[in-house]
Amino acid sequence: MASSMTTPNATSTEPLLEYILGIGPDMTGAFKGHDLSNVKVVVFQGNIPNILEKSLDATVRCTYPDTRPAVNDADSEEFFKRLPKSCIIYVVSSKEALLPENRITEQLMEEEGHSPTQKLLVAISAFKNLWGRMNPQSIYAKYGWGLFVGKAANFIAVEELWVIMGSPKHTPSDKLLRACQIYSNIMSETTSMEIPVGFLERLIITQTRLAAITGGIEPLDKFENLLVSSDPTGQIQYDLSKDYPDIFTVYRKIGIYSPAYDLIAAKLIIKMVGLSALQHKQLYIVTDPGQDPDDQLALWHLFKKDIIKGNEQLLITGKGSLKSWHTYLESA
Repeated sequence: MASSMTTPNATSTEPLLEYILGIGPDMTGAFKGHDLSNVKVVVFQGNIPNILEKSLDATVRCTYPDTRPAVNDADSEEFFKRLPKSCIIYVVSSKEALLPENRITEQLMEEEGHSPTQKLLVAISAFKNLWGRMNPQSIYAKYGWGLFVGKAANFIAVEELWVIMGSPKHTPSDKLLRACQIYSNIMSETTSMEIPVGFLERLIITQTRLAAITGGIEPLDKFENLLVSSDPTGQIQYDLSKDYPDIFTVYRKIGIYSPAYDLIAAKLIIKMVGLSALQHKQLYIVTDPGQDPDDQLALWHLFKKDIIKGNEQLLITGKGSLKSWHTYLESA
């Protein structure tokens, strides 16, 4: 893999933009100032094209339409409004990604040819997102409400694991109840929004179920706040598997992780454009690696198919970096 990065159509010698895979936020920033008039196909994991469909020139196709806000929708609206009438936007919505058959599993990773180390990296990242909540001061905090109300990805993921473990019981302590209320209040302050109806109730249920799964260990830090998955900037992702090795071991034995949002999108663009075409023409990928395990799974799938040729195809947005992707490659 090359170590340098370029941006699409930055000069007249750059190839025309024809195929784009969007598996990260800020599609607008990634292509600011660049010619989109020749774009033929965009595959996007998110919901903003469904929300904007009536105001777009491009054609939107989605098997499971969903108009709830998604993280990748952030700063992407203007990009979709610039796409030409001849372009087709294929959408992998949150609703589709949350289907049971679209989960990341040990079996899926085996089929994708991942090494034991790669599987471990995915499990660590998925565990972080299950056991730790989004930092309430995160730059993406306004999308944090939807993890429990709306598409409710966190609520559903914990519920599924809780059912698999036999639906054990746990009575939340006053400390846990207080931590959930404090978390909600900070989210409200960060986003300048009122706490949505049902959010606190589902947050308490989720954290209580996590405690029940672990035999009574409540997901609180040493300051009696809810465990979070990263610092407020998202630059530093916490490895909670090191702090809770016994719980992580049980989690790995179950072998069912988070939704494979981006892998679904990677497979879809191959299906819609064709493997040969993507191997011979530049595919530009807007990604935010390091935030979730599905980014690495998607990029690995494209790498194995000889579609990703170098870093210059990866347009890093959000708070991701190439470091996590290189670590994933080196662990193969």
